[in-house]
Amino acid sequence: MIKFRCHNCNQKIALEKPCTAKKIRCPRCKAIIILPTQANANSPEDSHNGEFDTRLFDIAQETKTPNPAPIQPPPLTALGTFEPQPQHIPTRKLPWLIDIFLYPISAPGLTALAIIILIPAFIAIAAKAAGPFGFFIAIPGFVINILIGLYAFWYLCQCIRESALGGIRAPDMLENAPGLGEMGNQFVNLAACWVCFIAPALIYHVYAKDTGPVFWMLVVYAVIFFPMGLLAVLMFDSFTGLNPLVLIPSIFSTLFQYMGLLVFAGALIAAFVVLVRLATGNAILEFITVVAAIYLLMIIAHLLGRFFWKYQDKLNWEV
Repeated sequence: MIKFRCHNCNQKIALEKPCTAKKIRCPRCKAIIILPTQANANSPEDSHNGEFDTRLFDIAQETKTPNPAPIQPPPLTALGTFEPQPQHIPTRKLPWLIDIFLYPISAPGLTALAIIILIPAFIAIAAKAAGPFGFFIAIPGFVINILIGLYAFWYLCQCIRESALGGIRAPDMLENAPGLGEMGNQFVNLAACWVCFIAPALIYHVYAKDTGPVFWMLVVYAVIFFPMGLLAVLMFDSFTGLNPLVLIPSIFSTLFQYMGLLVFAGALIAAFVVLVRLATGNAILEFITVVAAIYLLMIIAHLLGRFFWKYQDKLNWEV
């Protein structure tokens, strides 16, 4: 087993020996890591070509005769590895309880909100205003709405990932616009989590038409496992994150912090439900609830990512 860290985000990664791959992608920040063979693991050329740094490996380094003026390496960490250069992590200027609600309030965040909310609204208004010719707007509009929905799922996943790297504001993803395949992959990840954790309660309710103890046990199962499962799938970038042997120890190791996250997110959802009931029958208020829904989802995604950023050592998710 070779253990090392990503040079970009310091994520711990473990690979079985021997590893025939030359490149791997960091499951956390998606940076490309170039892996040398064991024969050239301590080659001077590798340490200076900018592609590989043997200090990131958790393996014993060969003893070399020091140069007349050796460069002092950085201090060892508790795991016996050299720490890479620290990444700049933004800090909150306001109390966290206030600052988290400002997470979507940035140029990229507001742009994403406009794309997700205003384009479908414009299509609906144009189709209605066109009267009998609205059919010619509704058909392509349906396709556009599907693409907007895929983009919304993808962007929420990016909010989780960027917050897991320490971000405190909605990420700017316009420069790296996703392809259809990437958006579809994120949708599949969300769908897999939905099927594994939320679908059982819904299916039981539909077919059994019962809201007894079994139904509520399935609801509790969904509430507890869905957020952690989604976080694990995104961080692993694999369905390995759905493995109960991964999720259960992580939940117990962060039990109080995780329960606090669930309670706070539940309070936000409860407030939204109240808003929905007040908005019923009022077109303007119903539009506001749509905006509030996306806004709150971005905040909850941010909280989930920050949970990983703060407690990742307790989660112990080595890949």
